[in-house]
Amino acid sequence: MSAPIRAYRIAAIPGDGIGIEVVAAALEVVKAAIKASGSSFEIAVTHFPWGNAYFKESGSYLPEDFPKTLKGYDAILFGAVGAAGKPTKGSFL
Repeated sequence: MSAPIRAYRIAAIPGDGIGIEVVAAALEVVKAAIKASGSSFEIAVTHFPWGNAYFKESGSYLPEDFPKTLKGYDAILFGAVGAAGKPTKGSFL
């Protein structure tokens, strides 16, 4: 009997602008690397909508419970957050 395939949980936070493209490309690279290496694990990706659009709706870049939300993930893939005319220093984390 073979061992069950391990699935690593990845939280993807593309954010804004180039972050959306970068996160999508990074996930494709990870998937290709897994396939090319013959590894016996998978990734399960959950996308979070945190960024400027979320800020416009809620007044915050992240929900208050974001640490609890992300705690169970094996990895966090973060793109970029920000928009012209918005303060960025210290506004996200």
